[in-house]
Amino acid sequence: MALRAVLFDFNGVLVDDEPLHRALTLQVLGEAFNLEVSRVEYRRYCLGRPDREALRAVLEARGLAVGDGALAALVRRKTELYRERAVPKDLLVVGVQALLADLAGRGMHLAVVTGSGGEEVSWLLENTGLREYFALIVAAEDIQRGKPDPEGYRTALGRLGLEPEQALAVEDSLAGIEAARRAGLRVLALTTAVPMHLLQRRTQWVVDRYEQLDLDAVVQFYGRAAPLPPAGGSA
Repeated sequence: MALRAVLFDFNGVLVDDEPLHRALTLQVLGEAFNLEVSRVEYRRYCLGRPDREALRAVLEARGLAVGDGALAALVRRKTELYRERAVPKDLLVVGVQALLADLAGRGMHLAVVTGSGGEEVSWLLENTGLREYFALIVAAEDIQRGKPDPEGYRTALGRLGLEPEQALAVEDSLAGIEAARRAGLRVLALTTAVPMHLLQRRTQWVVDRYEQLDLDAVVQFYGRAAPLPPAGGSA
């Protein structure tokens, strides 16, 4: 089948704000629990996951049980800090605006599939000039289970009325790649968060920058490739 849609993760794929998210995660955990989180722990428990799930995972790994109210307060605090410190136009991933314009010019359906909150995503898209490209946003509030669960991608495909073999996922995290693969999608990975050698055996395409992507070749590949069955439980 022909490629008809491109489904983008958000953080690290449209906006390069992973360093800011890491800093704010460390800040809210430090404020509330005097807790330090290593880079390894952040990648394992937080990268590519919704704030609520990420914070809960870190705390549980340290043997700390927290209720839903406490978690919600941590998420609100982190969201407030993000709004204070983020400068939207400075966060755009290099080359993304040109890629979106190219895809839109080809008549592609474009969607965001993310574990971030819808309010945060909409605010950033509006303030970076990217909102006009996206017909659909599937955010944390729209699903019960975040990545690596495939629910977000399956929800987007259902709302667009498309089959998995008609869409491409763009991801930067292992959790996101697993979610896309389990939904039956082919994946383009960007090396903003994970080294290339860890991405190459999990995805069909990997680039350091969008300018390196041969979009014509990707589109042609879809025209001749057989459907890709959903992956198993891990990426």
